[in-house]
Amino acid sequence: MNDLQEFHRRNLPHYYPKYKKFFITFRLYNTIPYQKLLEWQTEYNEEIQKITDLINTPEYDIKLDIANKKYFFKQDDYLDSYTEKLYLSIPEIAEIVKNAILYYENTLYETLAYCIMPNHVHWVLDTSIQQKNSEENYKNLSSFMKSIKGYSANICNKILNKKGYFWQKESYDRVIRNEKEEQNIINYVYNNPVKANLVTNPEDWRYNYIRL
Repeated sequence: MNDLQEFHRRNLPHYYPKYKKFFITFRLYNTIPYQKLLEWQTEYNEEIQKITDLINTPEYDIKLDIANKKYFFKQDDYLDSYTEKLYLSIPEIAEIVKNAILYYENTLYETLAYCIMPNHVHWVLDTSIQQKNSEENYKNLSSFMKSIKGYSANICNKILNKKGYFWQKESYDRVIRNEKEEQNIINYVYNNPVKANLVTNPEDWRYNYIRL
């Protein structure tokens, strides 16, 4: 395996090349029913099965990318319409999550955009800043996400006087491949509150950020 990339596989493959830009979405625990996820996973697997003959061709990469995006949008559309477990709409909780995702700012990554929605978080970040550090101090996305989610979950549960899982273990993450995709993703993140009918203008959403 090339030492510049790492793969992790849970429900979907997770691809973590070093020093790249990522789009991450993570959500509150149990905000999508298991049967709904299973249905989408089955549909995704069927789409992938249809294109197995195209592996190692440009067409395969295009169709795989389309399948991954469809899987993401099904989840995000559901979350935008979900009206339970909206803990992140509580300012005190949202503030903790914001501070957590910015904890390693300018050391492990630079934030390009984020949006803290009532039950999920969108985050666009650039990990190339770690190229300035020694190789032995390198931290991949999986490593610092575990720390961010673990810390914020502990504090938020104490405030809410609840126990158990706070975040869903599985997150969505995508390597940003070019400048056009980066801008499209940032625009999507910034406008998510409008898409979800929470505000009329994206700048009116309190926990919305784009680095200018």
